[in-house]
Amino acid sequence: MNLTAKLILQTTPEQAKSLLDTLETANKACNAISRRAWQAQVFTQTQLHKLVYANIRVHYKLAAQMIICAIAKVVDAYKRELKTEVIFPPHSAITYDPPILKFDLDNRTVSLWSIGGRLTIPFVCSKRAMELLNSQQRASYLCCVDEKFYLFVSCSVDMPDPRDVERVLESG
Repeated sequence: MNLTAKLILQTTPEQAKSLLDTLETANKACNAISRRAWQAQVFTQTQLHKLVYANIRVHYKLAAQMIICAIAKVVDAYKRELKTEVIFPPHSAITYDPPILKFDLDNRTVSLWSIGGRLTIPFVCSKRAMELLNSQQRASYLCCVDEKFYLFVSCSVDMPDPRDVERVLESG
């Protein structure tokens, strides 16, 4: 079962600017990918990757894994919307996965790729979120809300065993 851990990133002003630049650049790349997908009517990961990867890599200076995540974001969006071209807002959430993100749970920091270079940022979270981070981590989503940065980390946890029920509540 997947659960989400919510982390608040404690960025310096310079780190916040770098993350904001990264969000904006990644979403510009998503819009370029979406435009090309719409023009060519290509909406599968493999075909779209072949169609856009090299051009996006040259024009947007994103890490290879960030481009793969951007292509996946576009493909997912077109699974929901095939009637019009999809356009992403400049500060729409972007995906990070292990090649471009690494946790140091002992020091409560996360190291992630950004336009300005790799950043190591302290984070705060609840006790339960910290427990979740100790399980297998999947994709993480960087969001900016009211000038604060959050990382939502999808974590895979074991499903609890069902319990036998002895009594039920009755409405009366």
